Amino acid sequence: MANASFHALCVARAAERLQTTLARQSPTTYTAPDGRRVVCLVSKKYGSWIERFWFGFLPSQKAALDESEGGWLALGCGDANRILLVPWGDFGRWLPTIGQTNREGRQYWHIKIANDNGAWTLRRMTGSSPVDVSKYLI
Repeated sequence: MANASFHALCVARAAERLQTTLARQSPTTYTAPDGRRVVCLVSKKYGSWIERFWFGFLPSQKAALDESEGGWLALGCGDANRILLVPWGDFGRWLPTIGQTNREGRQYWHIKIANDNGAWTLRRMTGSSPVDVSKYLI
C-alpha cells in the first residue's frame, strides 16, 4: 500500500472512531469542527519476530496538540487496520522519556512501538519501562 493512501485511511479511521470529520491543516495535522486536533503518523513494519514501528515526532506537531482542546496522536502501524489512537493528555506525559534528536537545527522525538504477539508497547529511554499501549489500538 502506498504511504499516501495508508495515511489517508488512518486519518479516516481516526475520524470514524472520534465520531467527527477532520480537515487537513498540514501533511500530518487535522482539525475537527469542535477544535480537537489529530496528528497522524504512519510507519512501515520493521523486524520479523517482534514487529517494530518507528515514527519521527516534530516540535510543530507537539505544538499543534498542545494548543488543542482535545488532541489525539494517531500512529498507523504497518497498515490501516492497526492504528494506535492515543489521547494527547496520555502521550504528552510520556514524551520526556522518549529519545530525542536535537542537532544541526533538526529536532524530533523517536516514537518506537513494538507489537509482540498482540502486546503493544511504547519503548522509552533506558531507565524507563515500556508503556503498554494495547488499549489504544483501534
